[in-house]
Amino acid sequence: MRKIKKYLVSTGIEPFNKWFEELDWSIQRLNIGGITMRRTPSYNEDLSHRLRRPQYAQEFIASLMMGEDGLSAEDALRQTIQIMGVKEFAEATGVPSSNIVSFVKGRRSLKPETLDRLLKPFKLCTKIIFEKAS
Repeated sequence: MRKIKKYLVSTGIEPFNKWFEELDWSIQRLNIGGITMRRTPSYNEDLSHRLRRPQYAQEFIASLMMGEDGLSAEDALRQTIQIMGVKEFAEATGVPSSNIVSFVKGRRSLKPETLDRLLKPFKLCTKIIFEKAS
């Protein structure tokens, strides 16, 4: 970035120099399923607002869990919480933000009842299925 700015200044291209300084260069990195994606703050903000709609959140979480390389339900929920923001998610669930941070950082595993409480804003719940072992 500095090289670009120096070039613009050295060439005396005033309109581009002014345009360059007005750009928002802050890019956040989002790690989903081991793949790092670059997102601008406006993209993250838009996605955070969309995730407040239960149907969109259900599809988003399901897409994170799809395929052989899909995330577990807990990891998909962790990614969703990070995108939404801990504070906003804590308000939506009524769970203290310190507990949510512990879960997101992997320091806390959840009981099925707690997981259901975290899934409630998305109108989802857990279901445990027993199958015969082979």
